[in-house]
Amino acid sequence: MNAYSNENKVVSGVVAKSIEIACREFEKKLNVQWESYVVTISETENYHVIVFSSKDVPVELRGSPDGMPGFEIKIKKSNYEISESQFIR
Repeated sequence: MNAYSNENKVVSGVVAKSIEIACREFEKKLNVQWESYVVTISETENYHVIVFSSKDVPVELRGSPDGMPGFEIKIKKSNYEISESQFIR
């Protein structure tokens, strides 16, 4: 799985569309306070995996011990369908 680096703060349009879909899905599940979250993006051959985590948690950890739920969404690259979406702790 390849992870995107945010050093340049540049992502392709394809990834941006997946992020937009993931944001809408997360908002359906939770009244999101966006200023409290960071986004990690990775990809496999067929999917983009977008993970929303508390900004106070190290990036290598999933979820959050501080009560802010993490959320993971797996989006198919070929048609932008959501394959999986789940809260993570």
